[in-house]
Amino acid sequence: MLRRDRPEPHTAVTAAAHTHAHATPVDWTAVHGPATTVDLPTYAFQLPPTRQTDPAALGLTTTAHPLLGAAVTLAHDDTTVYTGTLSLTTHPWLTDHTVFDTPILPGTAYLDLALHAADHTGHTTIDELLLHAPLVLRPGRKVRVQVIVNGADADGNATLDVYSRDEGEHGEWTRHATAVLTRDDSEPGFDLTVWPPEDAVPIEVESVYDALTLAGLPYGPAFRGLRTAWRRGDELFAEVTLPQEADGDVTGYGVHPALFDAAVHLPAWAGLAEVPEGHNRLPFAWSGVRLHATGATDLRVRVKLGDAGSLSLQAADPTGAPVASIDTLTARLVSAEQLSVSRSTPDDSLFRVEWSPLELQPAAREAWAVLGDRDLHEALRQTVTASYYDDLTALTDAVDAAEPVPDVIVLPVGSHLHQEHPVRDDDTEPADPERSTSATGNETGDHGRVGENPVAAAHAVTERTLTTLQTFLTDDRLTTTRLLVLTHHAVATTSRQPIDLTTAPVWGLVRSAQTEHPGRIHLIDHDHNDHTTTATTLPQAAATARHHDEPHTALRHGTLLTPRLTPHTTQPAPQHRAEDAQPRAWNPDGTVLITGGLTGIGALLAHHLA
Repeated sequence: MLRRDRPEPHTAVTAAAHTHAHATPVDWTAVHGPATTVDLPTYAFQLPPTRQTDPAALGLTTTAHPLLGAAVTLAHDDTTVYTGTLSLTTHPWLTDHTVFDTPILPGTAYLDLALHAADHTGHTTIDELLLHAPLVLRPGRKVRVQVIVNGADADGNATLDVYSRDEGEHGEWTRHATAVLTRDDSEPGFDLTVWPPEDAVPIEVESVYDALTLAGLPYGPAFRGLRTAWRRGDELFAEVTLPQEADGDVTGYGVHPALFDAAVHLPAWAGLAEVPEGHNRLPFAWSGVRLHATGATDLRVRVKLGDAGSLSLQAADPTGAPVASIDTLTARLVSAEQLSVSRSTPDDSLFRVEWSPLELQPAAREAWAVLGDRDLHEALRQTVTASYYDDLTALTDAVDAAEPVPDVIVLPVGSHLHQEHPVRDDDTEPADPERSTSATGNETGDHGRVGENPVAAAHAVTERTLTTLQTFLTDDRLTTTRLLVLTHHAVATTSRQPIDLTTAPVWGLVRSAQTEHPGRIHLIDHDHNDHTTTATTLPQAAATARHHDEPHTALRHGTLLTPRLTPHTTQPAPQHRAEDAQPRAWNPDGTVLITGGLTGIGALLAHHLA
């Protein structure tokens, strides 16, 4: 236990710790004296999250808008980016805005975001705002939103874009709206102090929301703000209020989106007779939008109907003072099928593994040791300083005999299988896949093959690899050494590549060890059938994997690949008519998969079919 080159106290305490770890009682009070115990987390790496919630501490500007969190003006131009996060949990009133049973962000929310951005960038008017795609809000999902205001042109006008992307995703952003912001300091040209309007005929509004619900616009309580209404020719007048279900707090909004949305419910109801079944008219384009006052919770609304679903709108507070005006609002027909396409992304997206290339880094000047493969050792000597040992025990004996500790230990797993039964390098099937099995060993057969049984061979290879891993990780002499586990076709980087079933389990074993000992083990799979080709790129591959902190990689045709998760897209299932279906005949000689076939009814069925 004691060694000449180690302090005795450190060696003795380490030995006691190993003994304690193997369930042998140790009187630690005799070593350290009385001590108190502390509670440990149930999961060793479960640390409390540390987040800075103050935008100013992150170099951002705080925004007062309830749908936005922060803003930043880019240094190289006048572009300002406003950011925020939306969800049905943080903004539950948005749940009440659904079209054909799909919760979407109301168009008035885009208006208010644009008005907020205009006010903070020195503009007063939305000259034009166009919607390009609905922003679907799905339960349990958060959506990141960016409102980007580009620098003003020579006329002082600026463009605005609204983008979104699901939180946690790394794909492309979706553009939902674009706008042009201008400045217009003219006074509002309307007056709604006379109320109710003269010569206007009252409209019964109790059935308005029932009719809209039947048409596919089932507004919830937060958006049911229409209270009274009148009509005078092609003019509609209404009183709307902000329901308490919409939070009731208008602080930070120009006009609360639920209140502004309710202002167009009356014309939406009035135009239902002209809308085809299965469709609805949704706001699509606004022009000449101006905000005259903020903080309103009740509005007087005047709407003048135009052609093809267009209208103009003026809104005032209960005293008749102007609040907002829209020169033109144009709606377009939207079908339920169009919205279903927008919400087609599943709540739990499917992913697949794709192998992406990494640019090879120069090989590091390190000392390597190769275990059990003389041919690989001879090939590596041409590129790095390498020594050979039959196994890890031989290496540690050499270290005890004053040999230097290597920087990298190479453990070839199944390294000689391609010499006996080659696996081709052209992504085609192996010459004899049933014989593509080997045990860890060298060309002299020190470990040998375990017959031709791939199951027995896989067990043997995995057990020997496990023994080597355990010895390596528990040997204090090798704490500064990295272990490079080298496999051959143990993993497929494309769907056409064959897999060596003998060494494939080693990947699962080693990756489990890597999670417990990060940075100490590297796993590289190669596809070459000769050691010379492998040795040419292996030192660079090892340096690259370490540089990028990639614990498992694969060498394919001289290129180092690393696995990445990418969204998986599936083709829609073909539609089949029931009358075209043909019964499938029972094949008594076919293979039957029985889940739960070891007990109960499954076992009886398996016995019956055997």
